[in-house]
Amino acid sequence: MNAPQTTQGRNVAAFRNGDFTVLFVQTGLGLLCNDPRFDADVLAHGLPTDLVGDHVVAALARSTVLSAADMQALFKSGDVQRHTADWERAILERARA
Repeated sequence: MNAPQTTQGRNVAAFRNGDFTVLFVQTGLGLLCNDPRFDADVLAHGLPTDLVGDHVVAALARSTVLSAADMQALFKSGDVQRHTADWERAILERARA
């Protein structure tokens, strides 16, 4: 495992079913959103706990706290909405596979 990293103010959303776990890097300023600058990390079911931990720490390292202006620009760009739809499609495809 890598050296400990500061994760204060950083966030990751995790969703798990019986087949896989999905980690989303989250970014925000009070209000969090899945960060469209990063792909979701889909982990196979049964991955060893230390490897899951490595993925969580890596996702936390990518998470950021944005200024109010940057957060507003991110939402206005439409990237959050486009990437959320893409992630949902990819997850559903993976679940059906």
